[in-house]
Amino acid sequence: MCGINAIIDLDNLIPDKRERVSMMNSLMVYRGPDGEGIHADPRVALGIRRLSIIDVAGGAQPIYNEDRSMVIVCNGEIYNYVELMDTLKQRGHKFSSHSDVETILHLYEDKEEACLQDLRGMFAFVIWDIERGRVFAARDRIGIKPLYLSRQGGALLLSSEIRTILAAAECSPTLRPGPILEFLAYSYPLDQRHTPLLEVDRFLPGEYLLADASGLTLKRYWEPRFGGKEGIADRDDGQILDTLQDAIRIHLRSDVPVGILLSGGLDSSTLAAMASREGSNFTAICVGYTGSHAVDERAEARATARQFGLSFIEIENDVANFESHFEELVRYCDEPVGDIAAMAQWGLYQQARSLGFKVLLSGIGGDEIFFGYPVWNELGVVLDNMDGDTRSRIQFLAARLFKNLGGEIRQVAVGALGEASKELQTPLMGICKMAPKGPDEVAAMLFGSYLVHNGCQLADKLGMGCSVEVRVPLLDHIFVERVCHLPLARRFEAGRNKPLLRRLMRGILRDSLLDAPKRGFTPPGGFIGSLAYKQADILLDGQLVRHGWVDAKQLEKIIQKGRAMPWLKTLGLRHALGITQSPWFLFRLLAFERWYENLASPAIVHDPLS
Repeated sequence: MCGINAIIDLDNLIPDKRERVSMMNSLMVYRGPDGEGIHADPRVALGIRRLSIIDVAGGAQPIYNEDRSMVIVCNGEIYNYVELMDTLKQRGHKFSSHSDVETILHLYEDKEEACLQDLRGMFAFVIWDIERGRVFAARDRIGIKPLYLSRQGGALLLSSEIRTILAAAECSPTLRPGPILEFLAYSYPLDQRHTPLLEVDRFLPGEYLLADASGLTLKRYWEPRFGGKEGIADRDDGQILDTLQDAIRIHLRSDVPVGILLSGGLDSSTLAAMASREGSNFTAICVGYTGSHAVDERAEARATARQFGLSFIEIENDVANFESHFEELVRYCDEPVGDIAAMAQWGLYQQARSLGFKVLLSGIGGDEIFFGYPVWNELGVVLDNMDGDTRSRIQFLAARLFKNLGGEIRQVAVGALGEASKELQTPLMGICKMAPKGPDEVAAMLFGSYLVHNGCQLADKLGMGCSVEVRVPLLDHIFVERVCHLPLARRFEAGRNKPLLRRLMRGILRDSLLDAPKRGFTPPGGFIGSLAYKQADILLDGQLVRHGWVDAKQLEKIIQKGRAMPWLKTLGLRHALGITQSPWFLFRLLAFERWYENLASPAIVHDPLS
């Protein structure tokens, strides 16, 4: 688990590539406090900051093949590296380490880009094939690990983070209104390719790049496929459970202690139950909140840990920490973070790292692959019963999304931001076309946008900001495929969330847990409201107002209306009085403004534990 950087300059136009990559590394020390490495030659420079998890002593990067004709840097983990290494050794490959990353390089020697088909894990890597003058870079299938790219003159810059690219390119950021509007309306972007900045794009999930003297190619090697009513393949529940067990088994491979993030919910409880079958030397870690709050799930988590014989640690977040947490996480996140759950995650990862845990297993992904969101499930039923082509259904879905989540945006968005609202459905078109009509269209939308740009992004940015690797076994691609390829009736029931997972875990988890209603991983609402209204005045002279994209007078009305009735806690009453969800909206605006401030003036951010 690391941070990687690369400058691809095949025409040798940039004389100081090593220095620039070194500077990029220095901007992400927290992603890899255990070591640094650089390869530089006249055409390519590669950089790495390492968080050592596998082969702690011998797995330093960059890693070269036997004759040093190829070199790799990689962020992530290849969980099936043990099996791959055995096979590669039988083929005659010589290994210089016991690192999972080295298996990628030797696979590439044998299979070139087809090596991706053998990799089971989360990763973003760059290989420089020196003799052939060819660069091969790729991002994992699901999009768990980030990889950004920017074309600057005749050079190509790649990195785990946006701000390092801007610093190396020595350019000022230019805002894109579309992704910013999506972020403010939903708290995450829908557009998979475009970041909020004109200068930087993302690799798509499951995409690779080839670059040589003849040009540059980007190609998807994997996309999610959803079975629809007929299904693509069918396996019985026992086979699905066996696949899940295997995914969790290999995700537990580590040369450092592993913690399991445990709440009172179904997904994390499933991880704890299945992990306990692999041994009892794992620790369950749960976060709670000072005071008495309905969102505190420590009692349920404690009972699950006791049931499966796991050590149990409680971590407590306090409202007094939230303001400092907010400032910290913004400094370490180079995309704006609008999900209020980020505040709780930051405190959790930070404290877990201080307890000595470099690796944490998380239940991220369970809601998306098992139909865990009741409101989205209802929309799926509506879409299934709608007549018309895909475009008309996606326009309906976009309108419903915007109605539910973008109320304040309509009040304040002007200029380019207002114009961008007319195209909100466009990014959804390509995503939802991957799935058959009905509930799977909504699943594809969540999988291609919310999961990647909220769930996975928060796990990477916040986890790495605390020098912690967050692993997500439920997003093992083989497990995802075997679930999503099932006929819809095996996976989806109107009015009931996660029917398949509940069926799989019946008799393993407690009935009281399996039959409990869904609860999200969110902090108490008062924590966010206190922060949002306290800092809201900076928005009135912020970047969006200066760009002419937000109406300052309308924004001030929202702020003042919310401040006038701090005692009003009931969401229904807030809606009736026209206050809607202003603390959450203001939190997104604050997150954007603070993010931009840090992005425009990058500074070296050190290991948070030092």
